Amino acid sequence: MMSEKDEFAEANAICNEIGGAVLEVLAHKREFAVQSLIDIMHEAQHDGHSYGKEREKGMELAISILQKFT
Repeated sequence: MMSEKDEFAEANAICNEIGGAVLEVLAHKREFAVQSLIDIMHEAQHDGHSYGKEREKGMELAISILQKFT
């Protein structure tokens, strides 16, 4: 069972990833759609950088949530 602190950290990571993807979509004037957000996060996952365990998990969870809307 996750502690309240862990749940908050996980929720915060998800929000940060989705928020970051929104900013990327807007900055690059891409079509604002759920799939665009997913694409941004997939690109980040495969760009060769190591973002750390927490951020990688946040990306995975955010993508999983967003895929429910496609």
